[in-house]
Amino acid sequence: MWLSLHDTSPRLLNTQKQCVYCHNPSIFYKTNWSEFRYDKTHVLFSLLYKFLYRINQNSNRYIIVQQEWIRKKFNQQFDFPLSNIIVAYPNTKNNQENRIFFEERNTEHTVTFIYAAFPRIFKNYEVIVEAVKILLSRNIYNFQVKFTLNGEENRYAGKIKKISDGVEQIKFLGLMPRDEVMLHYLQSDVLIFPSKLETWGLPITEFKNIHKPILAAELEYAHETVGSYDKISFFEPTDSTILAEKMAAIIRNDTSIWQKVIKTDPEFPFTSSWDEMLEFILKN
Repeated sequence: MWLSLHDTSPRLLNTQKQCVYCHNPSIFYKTNWSEFRYDKTHVLFSLLYKFLYRINQNSNRYIIVQQEWIRKKFNQQFDFPLSNIIVAYPNTKNNQENRIFFEERNTEHTVTFIYAAFPRIFKNYEVIVEAVKILLSRNIYNFQVKFTLNGEENRYAGKIKKISDGVEQIKFLGLMPRDEVMLHYLQSDVLIFPSKLETWGLPITEFKNIHKPILAAELEYAHETVGSYDKISFFEPTDSTILAEKMAAIIRNDTSIWQKVIKTDPEFPFTSSWDEMLEFILKN
């Protein structure tokens, strides 16, 4: 058996069972040339991967992806059988013992929102900056938003720093190790996750594991990552006004915006851990 862990499929003449793990969703992102100046790498990769994924693809017994929506996209775009595309959820075991609940704060508390993501164009930091400015225009000031970038990582980060100039409520933390990110999670009240494209969206899982509220993009990947949860609210990722209204409700301590969602597992073949995935491949 041969398992390719990074998207591409070699041509192996004497391999009885060959699989490829595809975790780059860039080909499904509708980019535009105005974004090219801020993230040339991502735009070029989104074009290149349409060809890379096709190379020797039919040599595989299985294609492995992280979510159901990606399985459907592979089936539609490459005509690869659904029955041979495994949805394999990553290991997301909750190792956090902390149980901090949003309702425990008082109404005078300065609400802290956080968005942890490397600055790529599809991470959509702009919608949060625009929402913050809307809140300030409505004289709402008792909040802050933490970004895990410093503005110097790349051109896109520089753009976000520039459009945030003079906005005291936005705090630029810079890139940091995962342990430090987790500490900031514990010190924050709400995760905002407006990314337009993900294979999973790990911060959603991490924040869910400490039982805190999440504002997430109204997109398929976010729904699947959230799964079943009772402190979630979705918003259109390009609508800063709606995001501002939800942030304002949170600042008012209005808990009515949170909804309870229940998610069913994807269709077979589906596994919920790496062990299950490998066992399935070996037996089938």
